[in-house]
Amino acid sequence: MGADEYGYETAMLVRVRDLDHMKHVNNAVYATYMEQARVDYFEDVLDVGLDDIEMAVVTSHIEFERQVRHGGELTVQMRVPELGRSSFPFEYRFLDGEETAATARSVQVALDTENDTSKPIPDDWREGIAAYEDIPPGDGTAD
Repeated sequence: MGADEYGYETAMLVRVRDLDHMKHVNNAVYATYMEQARVDYFEDVLDVGLDDIEMAVVTSHIEFERQVRHGGELTVQMRVPELGRSSFPFEYRFLDGEETAATARSVQVALDTENDTSKPIPDDWREGIAAYEDIPPGDGTAD
């Protein structure tokens, strides 16, 4: 995959409740779209359901390029550019038709929920993401 290619995409319906008083998608709603897109990625790419995703977002950044109004779908394109020991980034591009409406990046960390600490990315996730994204799986020692 090239540096500007996103290997995964999913659709988000723009709902009336997503709009603010200016009748465009409220900036905070993009975090919800990112969350749903991550769930879709895990289900579609790794065959991992919501109940089995033991990760937390540790950072999130969104840059807005144009307004999106009600009346259809946003396409969310995603990619994972690299894998660390216990975390990895998702990069997102939100398309309104053919136009980029926003770009974003989040970093997720795998959680040991019993001890409330980070843990290495599960090997099957690491291998599945690396194969899907055509990136090195890494050895899980660097973050």
